[in-house]
Amino acid sequence: MRRSRFWNEWMAPQDMYGGLGSKLLASGPSFWFLDVQRGRNQPAFDAAEAEVLQLIARHIARAAQLGRRLQLAQALASGYAHVPFGVLLVDAQLSVVHLNGVAEEILMRRRSPLRVKSGTLAAADAKSTAALRQLVADACTVHDGVAPGPGGDLLLRAGEADEAGIDVVLSVGPTAGTEVSGFLRPRHAIIYLHQTSLALPGGFADHARKLFDLTPTEARLAAALAGGLTLKDAAIHQGIRFSTARFYLHGIFRKTRTNQQSQLVALLKSTLPLIRRG
Repeated sequence: MRRSRFWNEWMAPQDMYGGLGSKLLASGPSFWFLDVQRGRNQPAFDAAEAEVLQLIARHIARAAQLGRRLQLAQALASGYAHVPFGVLLVDAQLSVVHLNGVAEEILMRRRSPLRVKSGTLAAADAKSTAALRQLVADACTVHDGVAPGPGGDLLLRAGEADEAGIDVVLSVGPTAGTEVSGFLRPRHAIIYLHQTSLALPGGFADHARKLFDLTPTEARLAAALAGGLTLKDAAIHQGIRFSTARFYLHGIFRKTRTNQQSQLVALLKSTLPLIRRG
């Protein structure tokens, strides 16, 4: 040891002649280590001091675990900022605890069927608010002492069919409610929001092309069909013959493993991207 580079270039120059150490936390190839050193002219560590280190090392290790969990929670919260749907966390009384940017945009719309009043989530009408409250209460309530309820789904309409506004579909689900260090964490429900729309997001043709290895022409035709056009209208929109469109459609069927247009549209709609880019 005294002939090693570690001793001569690191420990000895820092007067590290005696130490107590404890490995606190391991994660894959990495680990966290607590080390206490004394110099050449200081007394050596004794058994009582080793017992003190054993006592405090457990608390430091727990603090390190909590710190890593907090970092992961922050990373998860940051990830929700990039999804194309709204995410809200509410308590059993519909008080909003957290929401992402998309949820905030939906709630701020002038004719949105969902809004926040004094920090509390509410629908535009009393009947829908009561239904939402019931779903959240179900997701926050323990059933048979083992797990919270499943929650459910709800469609909120903006108004009459000819009125300007947005329709919102929301899904309510439970979050885990566990005891942490002897304290019961309040139960919350998580709500996912998305606007109903026949329009596809920008860049959907390129998205479909990459997923199914389509040619650019096939991708544009597939996107047109997913957007609600008939094959004939899609051919006119693409500036190609109807017979040519049918030829491309057979290629799309083969690559997507579908057999008819209804299956193709359902498949394409189910692959809408979950991350907003750009």
